[in-house]
Amino acid sequence: MTAAPARVGAGSSPERARRPRWRRLAGPLLSVVLVAAVFFWFLPQFTSLSDVWTSVKAMSWTEVGVLLLAAVWNLATYQFVVVSTMPGLPSGRPPSRPRRRQPCPTPWSAVRRSLSA
Repeated sequence: MTAAPARVGAGSSPERARRPRWRRLAGPLLSVVLVAAVFFWFLPQFTSLSDVWTSVKAMSWTEVGVLLLAAVWNLATYQFVVVSTMPGLPSGRPPSRPRRRQPCPTPWSAVRRSLSA
């Protein structure tokens, strides 16, 4: 009786080629372009960022603290919506079963999907 030859998976080959540099840099570069577009093109259509910054500088330390606390609270509570509606994200507990849902492209889709579950 002979042993079957060990199969080498596609990802375990030491000769596996790395992705090209432009593909590795495309995601972060696109993120920077998107953030720049939001701050320098989209937001100025609706508000003056210099007026907002003047208002923030005029706030007391208590008001700035409350503003930062509200921002942290917003990020912390939104995490629950994102984790509950996007499969594959770590939620701190083992998965009960694999989910076949696609990621939600918008926050409204995430809320709608979590309410319908």
